[in-house]
Amino acid sequence: MRSLWRGVLSFGLVSVPVRLYAATESRDVRLRYLHAPCAAPVQYRKTCSRCGREVGPDELALGYESAPDTFVLLEEEELSGLPTGPEHAVEIERFVPLHSVDPIFLAKAYYLEPLPGGHKAYQLLHRAMTEEGRAAVVRISLRRRERWALVRAGEASVLHLETLLDADEVRPAADIQVGEPVALRPGELELARDLVRALAAPFRPETQPDRYRAALAALIERKVAAGKAVESRPPAEAGRVVDLMEALRASVRRATAEGPGEPEPEGEPVAASPPGGRGRHHADDAPPAPRTHAGARGGRGV
Repeated sequence: MRSLWRGVLSFGLVSVPVRLYAATESRDVRLRYLHAPCAAPVQYRKTCSRCGREVGPDELALGYESAPDTFVLLEEEELSGLPTGPEHAVEIERFVPLHSVDPIFLAKAYYLEPLPGGHKAYQLLHRAMTEEGRAAVVRISLRRRERWALVRAGEASVLHLETLLDADEVRPAADIQVGEPVALRPGELELARDLVRALAAPFRPETQPDRYRAALAALIERKVAAGKAVESRPPAEAGRVVDLMEALRASVRRATAEGPGEPEPEGEPVAASPPGGRGRHHADDAPPAPRTHAGARGGRGV
């Protein structure tokens, strides 16, 4: 794994040098949108909604829509001046009971790894939090902004850091309508508890594979094995060259099939002759006007 951040985890006068690693990764089978007729990937370009022109990286700006179709432009220098928190430090603000943290507030998970010289203090903090049943609320700077996070003691003596959602980012559960409290008979509650106990088991995520992902991967493998993988056609630029060559060949075939023609009057433009030196044939005796070689697709000129 590649570390994302390195700094110091501080509690009291004790400092632990640490690295930060992402604890999770997506294993979803990645599908791409293709243009069905030629099986080429579809590109998504940044275009201006007003002038329709493609926008390059040097023309991009950031803004906030303060009212419909009204934006406040924000300069990079202004954003860099906002509070970012400690750049290379994880500052412990307080220790809270682990059971008091609702998992709904946990956003993204990371691992903290001690650097050389910090192993003893790292393990000391892990053991102390484990025995006290507490986790640490910390501040950390990630991706140029300050974030609140939770450091907790995980399995295998590893400290986990999980970024936290702000209070106003979690919708209140009170908004969900579950109905008025109902009277439960003792027998009903006891049967429900019996069912819970009957299905009780340790949480083992390895026993709960993603069946959809496995089935999708197997479907793709079967289609590849059956020779159903479609090669993408050349880009549009190469396609136009192929069309031009085909138009030229069709023009030569058509000119050859028309057979020999009468000599062109002197002084008049002469149409190009196909291979073999035979002239073009024109109906009537009137001097013909110059003709272009028509393509086989709708008479497109070359």
